[in-house]
Amino acid sequence: MKPLSARLLFIKPTVEDSDTYKCVVSVNNEAAEFIDIELEQHPEEGKDAEIICRVHGDPSLEIFWQFEGKTILEGGPRNYEFKDANQILVIPKYDSDLDDGQYTCSAAQFYSFETVTINVTGYARPKITILDGSDAIYGVEGRDFVIQCQAVGKPKPHYQWIKYADGDEEIIALSEKYDINDGTLIIRDLIPADRGTYSCIAKNALDETRLDFNLTVFSKPRLKLMNNLTITRGDTVKLVCEYSGDGYLKAKWLHLGQEWSSRSTNQSERILGFNASSLKYDTVVDNGLDAAEVYCFF
Repeated sequence: MKPLSARLLFIKPTVEDSDTYKCVVSVNNEAAEFIDIELEQHPEEGKDAEIICRVHGDPSLEIFWQFEGKTILEGGPRNYEFKDANQILVIPKYDSDLDDGQYTCSAAQFYSFETVTINVTGYARPKITILDGSDAIYGVEGRDFVIQCQAVGKPKPHYQWIKYADGDEEIIALSEKYDINDGTLIIRDLIPADRGTYSCIAKNALDETRLDFNLTVFSKPRLKLMNNLTITRGDTVKLVCEYSGDGYLKAKWLHLGQEWSSRSTNQSERILGFNASSLKYDTVVDNGLDAAEVYCFF
């Protein structure tokens, strides 16, 4: 407690100043008042923390701090610092392992003693640590696509997924198309329209961060319907298999239940042209071998 004193000074006193003098002290008996105290405070991990305890009182007011029941002194191994008449406790380079806990702010004056307990928990900004694959990821039409996004932070981050395509932004919600489980996104039954840029956003009370990746969807091979042909014996016939799709595609021909290739067929001398997409007969003979179903397949 601060000692209080008052002095009455006479300059060149005279006989007329002789008398009995009394020092009278009066107090208003008002207790110290804490102002807008935040009972839960969350400094950022690794940065200098300021724990605030605003108090209103008379000039005799003194403020002191305790951490987990032990009095905090300025300096010391933790290099504590006080500001603004001890109303702010500065903790350098806040470390949750060392500094999380209960801090008691006590306000003492001539006629009152008040305390308040502040729970202090350090927070850390979210940081994405895992995103399966690279920034360019591939899926196949008709299959499910799974991407894993994981982040660290305090408090634990929660996740949001966003899709960007053709200038539009879509917030992805749980549906028959999308399954979201914490940081895992599952896109059901991929279609070409699912291609685009996806963002994993990790959020907590302190901040948010995001990471983007581009999803390319490989389209399934598609065949153009081939018409049945009826020709005259001895004519030349060309069968064309038209197909489309993404990536490396290779078509095959099937005749009488067997795959047909220029190396495996014993009729190759009668095939003028043979490749992945077309088959051309030199002559159709009447021995019945050529009058059959011919398939183009993948």
